[in-house]
Amino acid sequence: MDQQGRPDQNSGNLTEETEQTTPGRKAGRKVKIMNKQLKDAATRVLLAKIDRQNYGMFGNVKVSARDQMDLRNAGITSDDNYIYEHGAKVYKINRRYAAKKVDGMYKQLKPQLEPM
Repeated sequence: MDQQGRPDQNSGNLTEETEQTTPGRKAGRKVKIMNKQLKDAATRVLLAKIDRQNYGMFGNVKVSARDQMDLRNAGITSDDNYIYEHGAKVYKINRRYAAKKVDGMYKQLKPQLEPM
């Protein structure tokens, strides 16, 4: 990163390693933090999958081609429980469900992503 906070021209890595101290983590442990734009794109893809599961062909959340391209170029993939960057776990997906049944099923709500 340069002084204005922009990524360097020669760095191809889209994550940065930062020293992060939170109550649950050891002091001085380096944690990879995904770029906010990529995290938002991964969240939108996840929400589109959930909308498809909840409403089937009547779901109206779509994923843009730009989001898909950004995630593919950055090497970000996901499965049921984790989001990976180049094979390394970056986020854990905490899925939440509605308390009441709607149309005979418990709808999935917006998941929470917690860093690994």
